[in-house]
Amino acid sequence: MSRDISLDQYDIVYPLRRFPDHVEPFPTIYYLTDPQLLHAMSELERLNTVGRLEKRLAEDAELRAAYHADHAEYRDTRWAMLTEEDRAAVEASPSLAKSFAWGIAGIANFDTVKCLHAHMAHHLANAERGGTTIGRCIEELLDG
Repeated sequence: MSRDISLDQYDIVYPLRRFPDHVEPFPTIYYLTDPQLLHAMSELERLNTVGRLEKRLAEDAELRAAYHADHAEYRDTRWAMLTEEDRAAVEASPSLAKSFAWGIAGIANFDTVKCLHAHMAHHLANAERGGTTIGRCIEELLDG
């Protein structure tokens, strides 16, 4: 990864919202906050990068498998963030439990790419392990 990573480039958000009468899932746990990266992701989205990345995933089984692993890691991280009380609430609710099977930014279909902002934030949050599949693809585009 060629960029210097700092915590002021992304935020981490708890994966559940508690209200007096109910609990809601919050599928996005990493939010991009760096203004330059926010602008760059918006520009890449405007240029149909999401569609091009989905095409690459469809054509490259190895890339797709790595991307699916990123979704699984994200899902597991969301679950690990929960308190025991919140895990019990999720397990007691079929709709909440279903939402915790989702991947990056709430993606249910792991062959699709949703929001480059969320993918880049996830990438930055995982810099120590080399980032993420889509994040590395984005890095290539930014560095290219």
